[in-house]
Amino acid sequence: MPGLIESASIATNNDTLGDPAHIAVEQETITLSGPISLGTAGKFEEALASNPKVKILKLSSTGGRIVEAQILADLIRRRELDVETVGECSSACTVALLAGSKRSRSRKWIGFHQPSFPGAGPREMAQMKNELRKIYLQAGLPNSFVDKALTSSPQAMWYPNDKELFEAGVLNHVLPRRIINDFRATAYRENQEAPVAVDELTQLISVEASNDTLTRRYRVSASRRNFNVAKARTSIRASVAKSLCSEAMVPHFMDSGAKYRFVYRDNANVEFIDFTITQCE
Repeated sequence: MPGLIESASIATNNDTLGDPAHIAVEQETITLSGPISLGTAGKFEEALASNPKVKILKLSSTGGRIVEAQILADLIRRRELDVETVGECSSACTVALLAGSKRSRSRKWIGFHQPSFPGAGPREMAQMKNELRKIYLQAGLPNSFVDKALTSSPQAMWYPNDKELFEAGVLNHVLPRRIINDFRATAYRENQEAPVAVDELTQLISVEASNDTLTRRYRVSASRRNFNVAKARTSIRASVAKSLCSEAMVPHFMDSGAKYRFVYRDNANVEFIDFTITQCE
């Protein structure tokens, strides 16, 4: 009976999820917020047709109809829109998110679970899971990620962390304001503890955050006349780059424009090494 009621409501365009999501356009940005219920994709297509300069979709939805989400995804791919989640994006919303060219989030939840439909039996559930699996795999998500997503019940939504989302390819871009805010937080935290011994000769003296650049300044308790500066620079840079790029989010920050600068002064407070790392090899 629940399945019949749900099917009847869909067939008569009286979706139990409510009215289509709210859609608004401002300059090059289109915002979609609310349930992805029947009619959402149609409204979205009309808004895109009326606003050919739109480049960015800001998305906030706890889910809805998979078929509607697939149509949204096709429209997003066709216009090569960048997608930013500005609220929770869960369930069917993830299908739309994965269609974005650049995919980012504003520190909100992105949730996955197996599909559901009122009154669906084991056979119907298996069919729906297989269809959603195909959608996720076609979007490039790895099998291990999809397996975990489709074993989570709707009552126990799985919210992957940043590392999991970037490694799986759900997200592929870090917003500039996220970089700025994270760098400010890092500088504040590390300056509270400075100076900190890095090794027998080197101390971290201060950390500075300036837009997309994080600068760490060190002092070496030796004179630069005591060693080959060129060789020291090459050796230090290689060691720092290896350590830096082993951190979970650093490569993704760099891919999105973040820069990491390292400045070294000798025991006379004379700067002798200065380099910036912008990519992980």
